[in-house]
Amino acid sequence: MPEQSAILKIRAFNRYYTRVLGLLNHHILSSDVSLTEARILLEIKTIETCTAKKLIEKLEIDGGYLSRILKNFEKSELITRYALPADKRVSVIQLTKSGTEKLSELEGKSNNQIEQLLHHLDKNKQDQVLAAMETIHTALSKNQGVVLRSYRQSDLSFIVNAHRDLYHREYGFNEKFVRYVADAVSTFAVQHDPKRENIWILEVDQQPKGVIAIVKEFGDTAQLRWFLLDQSLRGKGYGHKLLDEAIQFCRSQGYEKVILWTVSDLKAARHMYKSKGFNLVEQHENGDWTSHVITEEKWEMIL
Repeated sequence: MPEQSAILKIRAFNRYYTRVLGLLNHHILSSDVSLTEARILLEIKTIETCTAKKLIEKLEIDGGYLSRILKNFEKSELITRYALPADKRVSVIQLTKSGTEKLSELEGKSNNQIEQLLHHLDKNKQDQVLAAMETIHTALSKNQGVVLRSYRQSDLSFIVNAHRDLYHREYGFNEKFVRYVADAVSTFAVQHDPKRENIWILEVDQQPKGVIAIVKEFGDTAQLRWFLLDQSLRGKGYGHKLLDEAIQFCRSQGYEKVILWTVSDLKAARHMYKSKGFNLVEQHENGDWTSHVITEEKWEMIL
């Protein structure tokens, strides 16, 4: 049982932070949309083949309350629904053009709000704020042992070393491949766009065990990179969790297509990519990274 002083401190912080973000207002960001409605619009955009059931599971929201919100969205022409060909009882929910524009407006205002909140802090202070948020998220998580979080600078060496160990042990990749990975990770560290690019780390008992990244390729095309999972976690759904996080990020950032490069020897990864909707579009031989010639493959997904 937590002490009374801890309860009072948390309540005081909640009052402070809701005041900072202006969440005491029924509508957010000077709009006609409530906080719950804004979150539902975001999830409709990011959830693949979105249904009311998926929204209820993701948001832990009352079904009747959600139904009323969705009816209002339809009345305002923010969403449309259509029946699945395989099961006419299931309705897929999509944003209309007006719904996409409304969400884009809210996301822009939200980004500006956070920028204003942090603009007076130097990089060190910003990192402290983010670390504190991650600590709260981790401590209160229902599954405290496993955390999916954004990367820290200290994770960059893990990405390179994990690629060296895994690809050499399982596929015989050499140091040329390691240098290729290290150069790309170093470039990301010094010149990435934090709004449209990110690296996620899967952490188990505070130890990094998996990674995935999204970087800008060109225009509205993103590239999925450095997807790796420790052998001890395979077959437990964590690879899908990493992929889903990266794909949803691409959708939320307005990318129209996401590509990736892999090699034909990575059978399990190729199967996962195909299951998510990626298609093989290009192949070529590579004799630099191993003692034998391997086949590199380019896969892409239209979002």
